Amino acid sequence: MNALLSERVRDDERTMYEAIGDAHYAIRYMLLQERLFARLGIVFKFTSLFGGSAAVTGVAINSPVLSSVSGILVALSSILDIVIRPEEKALQCRVVSKRYHKLIRNAERHTLEEHDRKASKIALLQTPQIEGLRVPAYNESSIERGRPDYVQPLNGWQRLLHWLA
Repeated sequence: MNALLSERVRDDERTMYEAIGDAHYAIRYMLLQERLFARLGIVFKFTSLFGGSAAVTGVAINSPVLSSVSGILVALSSILDIVIRPEEKALQCRVVSKRYHKLIRNAERHTLEEHDRKASKIALLQTPQIEGLRVPAYNESSIERGRPDYVQPLNGWQRLLHWLA
């Protein structure tokens, strides 16, 4: 192990404060994903409605170009909506977030081992995993817990996803 890495390796016990912090991070991560997927769903629905209206207008004014482009836009938006299923993914994130909230509310009743076991079960639930939102979620949860010194810089992709969420 190199010297820099060995300085970062911990040999002390994990604390309940850290375990609850992990749950707060998971909640923030789920929230960012939920908002992103909800907004994607809105964009897909709006695009389909707008494209459908434009297609009808294209037929009414006898414009094959407008009708064709609008039809392609509606088809593409519908396909993406069916394949990505943004509302379903937003709901998955909301359900898991509620479970983490309940875990935090009941933390006083659990030992650290029980808390970690319950958190591990929640983490096994199926949710989307948008890697680009992990660091923004970590930064927000660090700030929420009074640790702005833990904030990490974001790359361009992470900044874009964070802005969209």
